Order: sequence, then structure tokens, then C-alpha cells
Amino acid sequence: MNEGMISGCVVRVEDKTQTFPAAIVTLAGETSRVSKALVFFEQVRVTGDVAVKALQLEPGQAVLFDRAAVEQLIWTDRQTQEPRAQIVTRGRSFVKLQGVRTRRQGEHLILENAVNIFTLRGRLAKKTETRRAGVFGEVTEALVTLNLPVKSGAPETRPHYLKVEAWRETPLRGQRSGALVITQVLVKTDASIISGEKRYFTVLEERSSSVMA
Repeated sequence: MNEGMISGCVVRVEDKTQTFPAAIVTLAGETSRVSKALVFFEQVRVTGDVAVKALQLEPGQAVLFDRAAVEQLIWTDRQTQEPRAQIVTRGRSFVKLQGVRTRRQGEHLILENAVNIFTLRGRLAKKTETRRAGVFGEVTEALVTLNLPVKSGAPETRPHYLKVEAWRETPLRGQRSGALVITQVLVKTDASIISGEKRYFTVLEERSSSVMA
């Protein structure tokens, strides 16, 4: 299982069309969680007819990607020839929203009470790890493996490794490699300084989880 929804106000739409229609839609929203509400700016990748429709969206419009999924994108760095990986969100359909509440933050409109939830069902690639994270307390990290099609409609699959962070008591704590789990997560972007360079990366934060017996 790998399905979810995400909504927000359109920040921008980037045309990535080459031989096939493609686009990246950046959304801005505020979603509730157990701790402090999260303001997010997230990219949703779309292709085909969905991309054609998305390229007609205007900044500030509120939309809901009602069929979306998170995946692990892998590639080889052209300069270093080292393997790289990144979590991305893919949208398969969207609808425009009406009667929503928004507020302005800087130059962007933020959708209040935005949807940001994805459900993953897979097995743990290794034993979960719990560590101290400074003033933020303890965090449990789980690496969930999903076998997903190489491309839409294809019978071939490959494993996708998705790291989930849990910032409170969680059933994921202390679980063994191979355990079957269902976890609901939200998508957010964090930043870190690596080799003197500020890099942005997508993080999956746990909302709730269950471990199968």
C-alpha cells in the first residue's frame, strides 16, 4: 500500500515536458499534527494528462491531489558518479478547491487546514533506531521497504526505501528487521549543511503506526 493526499495553494508550476508532458507543482499549506502545526512547501510531480491540466493552474489557487504517492527516486551524480536518492511525491489526479481558508505568508498564500497524509504498508529493512535529538527529545527512525512498479502499469518492481521519523512514543520503537508495518505519515522538507553546502531533503514524519503480529 502506498497512497495518500496532499493539498495546498499553488506557489508555482514548472514545465518539465520533454518527450512526454511533465510538471512539478509546488504547494503551500498548514496541516495539523500532535505537536505544533506544520507549514509546508512541497513539490508534487505529475505526468501525462495530469501535467497538461496542472500547467494551467495559477499561483494562489487551492488544489487537492486526491490520488498521490511517495516514492524513492534514485540516480547517479554526474560529477561524482556516486549513487543518490531522494523521496518524491507523485500526483495522479487533482481537483480545485472552493470555500477554503487561506492566509498570506510573505509573498505566498498558505492553505489552512491542509491535507498532508500518506499510508505506507511495507516491511522494515532493518531494526529501528532510537536516538536523542537535542532539545527535541527522542526520535525513532524506521526504514520501510515497498516494492513498487518500475513504471506505471509495468509488471516489474523494485524496492523503495522510505525513512520514517517518529517524534513520540511509537509502536515502531525497537522493531526488528522484516516486521510488517502500516504507518501514516506526513511529507515535509528539511535542510542540512553537507560539505559546506545547504541541501534540502524530503522527510516522512509519522502520524500513527501499527505493527502486524
